[in-house]
Amino acid sequence: MKKATSVALITLVISTVICFGYTVQASDNSKFTKHFNESLFNITDKGLFSVEILLDDREYPKLGKDVIGIVIHDQYDKDVEGAAIKIAAMPEGQAGAIAPIIKDRGDGLYTVSNINLKKSGKWELRIDVRKAEFEDMASFRFPDVLNTPLHKGKYSAD
Repeated sequence: MKKATSVALITLVISTVICFGYTVQASDNSKFTKHFNESLFNITDKGLFSVEILLDDREYPKLGKDVIGIVIHDQYDKDVEGAAIKIAAMPEGQAGAIAPIIKDRGDGLYTVSNINLKKSGKWELRIDVRKAEFEDMASFRFPDVLNTPLHKGKYSAD
């Protein structure tokens, strides 16, 4: 009986160490995928999520007119559904008050209406993502982000 308990305990400890080691390795080597050519892309500050903004319905016709899409993936490049998303658009260095309407469409896609990304001047779009106990944010500085597009492909959090 003691031998069986010892073996079970050792197995549990080894399994925990292996799982913890994999988690650390996976988060240290996170690769995020940018899926669309004509989208904006950023990895959140802590490297927990990637945020891809679809500016119009050219690449993803399901968006509709005057609606943008936001695709959220986690550090394992999996779709993030059911996240709490907050969006703020503000002139650089100031707080901004907008009331975008955000809807979860599934498969990591959120649609956003009542937002104008065609503002003139320098301003920042901040996107906060919270899923379970994980919270992080990405920011996009306009118009700079429009002038430095990233190609679709894999990007790391480093």
